[in-house]
Amino acid sequence: MARFCMQLNTTLAMAFAKENTEQKSNPNRVELPEKVKNSRILILGGTGRVGGSTAIALSKFCPDLSIIIGGRNREKGTAMVAKLGHNSEFAEVDIDDNKSLEATLNGVDLVVHAAGPFQQAEKCTVLEAAVQTKTAYIDVCDDMSYSRRAKSYMNKALDAAIPAITTGGIYPGVSNGSQEYITEIFDSGMNSISTFEEETDQP
Repeated sequence: MARFCMQLNTTLAMAFAKENTEQKSNPNRVELPEKVKNSRILILGGTGRVGGSTAIALSKFCPDLSIIIGGRNREKGTAMVAKLGHNSEFAEVDIDDNKSLEATLNGVDLVVHAAGPFQQAEKCTVLEAAVQTKTAYIDVCDDMSYSRRAKSYMNKALDAAIPAITTGGIYPGVSNGSQEYITEIFDSGMNSISTFEEETDQP
């Protein structure tokens, strides 16, 4: 599952890099290991921009996954499920309610927490519920304070034997990775970033 979470991170990066492409079937299908290819993925905030983009990308790149759109707005959730089609469903859940979270996480293999804003969150309720239910966890946190609180759960996550990844979104996750990649290009003596552009433009 830890390897799957890292593959998911790569899939998210691919999704945002290709967000402006045509709505066609993608030839770059991600082949997941057999034991996780039919996993159930809960995306909290799945009707928002980041969560919705994540859901669409996963359904395109990993069509065997079962995607659950989690949120409080059933109308928006139903609309997203209709857009995703096969292997998707909506689950009404309140991320501020531990009982609601734990009930929704039952039977889920991985929860993607995209229900911001993280700047206003005083507790890591989703991560707490993930640890309690032994559900793999990844968030797209863009707030340093939240990130520090999330990292304080490391030992609990280890005891629960689950992977838990924080700040895995565009900022600071993907953007920092891109910056590091560009720095390596310049450090290697290249005088342009054409290689980086060519690689990110591949379909």
